[in-house]
Amino acid sequence: SVSRRLSFPRLLAAAPEPQPRCARLAMAARRKKSVASAVAWLVASLLLLRALKVERPQRWPDAQAWVGTSAGASLAGRATWTSRFAAAQESVDGFPWLTVVREGVAERGANVVWQDAAEAVAAAMQTDLEQAEAALAKAYGWKPWAQMNKPAYLTPELPDPAQIKEALKWLVGAPLSLTPEQLRFAMANSPKVYLGDPRPAYEAALEVAPEPFAGATKFKELLLREPLALKLNWNCELTDASTRHEELHCDGHCVNCWRTVTPRFLGKVLDGVEV
Repeated sequence: SVSRRLSFPRLLAAAPEPQPRCARLAMAARRKKSVASAVAWLVASLLLLRALKVERPQRWPDAQAWVGTSAGASLAGRATWTSRFAAAQESVDGFPWLTVVREGVAERGANVVWQDAAEAVAAAMQTDLEQAEAALAKAYGWKPWAQMNKPAYLTPELPDPAQIKEALKWLVGAPLSLTPEQLRFAMANSPKVYLGDPRPAYEAALEVAPEPFAGATKFKELLLREPLALKLNWNCELTDASTRHEELHCDGHCVNCWRTVTPRFLGKVLDGVEV
């Protein structure tokens, strides 16, 4: 597990005066083997890293790089580590951009709709409204709009509470039967496909899933560690190559194609390039 393989004392040595609570949390997490304890380690590490960034900024890049490299070697691919690092970092730093999002929602007279959707998501994930709002903002394009200073060429969508409630009902039922913890992980990584229309997305992805992820059981196992697999509704390995242009070696559906990301799921690379 991540928590067993990492050498936390190096980070402690880098921080001038680590907060005792953070240190106790991190050291306790390292002695356990669960995914939850590994996430706790990441959060504690980020708390210390943030303190280091403020007090000794010249050491920040080295410490951050060390944590990323060490954890990346223990997880299923660098991209997976990056997404988990980002999620953990947000859990520490919060969501300052949510203020801009709420202002934008209010300007469109959608406070009631937004609140209803956020409460439904929060209830399903068993978390606070801020975490739920963050998931909505990522899913419907509000986060980049807020972070990019509200550009006119971006038009975030408003959530449909009824549709979201139906999606959540399906996610927590068979065949996925996601727990609140699993749902939180999925929302932190790929909220759009999970809050959209997950049933047809699931059926389409499962239909073209390659080995070793074919079949409902193996596909669910993959989803629990790689939530983005739910949007993979294409597999150019199964299509007729003769229908493509002679200069193309794929169908051009790379964003949603299994062939693009399957190597990463297996800890490999695609055509010599890590994806």
